Amino acid sequence: MTLQHLLQKDFNCLFVILQAERLERVIGYMNVIHNLCSVLCMDYMKIVGDVHPSLTDASDGSSKSISDDTLDGLKLTVQSVQLERKKRLRKV
Repeated sequence: MTLQHLLQKDFNCLFVILQAERLERVIGYMNVIHNLCSVLCMDYMKIVGDVHPSLTDASDGSSKSISDDTLDGLKLTVQSVQLERKKRLRKV
């Protein structure tokens, strides 16, 4: 086995690990958004679909976007929905 082959194999393993970590982050953000939306009676599918359409296409088995833009959008969405929750709690 050549050095180049070993490096390529290591790179492929690292790439798979990074993809899995990104997918875990996407799912984590989506879980937080789902929980907040259910408490606030907000449309979860619309909210995550506005971040990226692939996040709502669960029925066809297609992959979810794990891009930097999607992760940033989900993070901002979590912050936005949390802010909405705080606003509503202040009214009570």
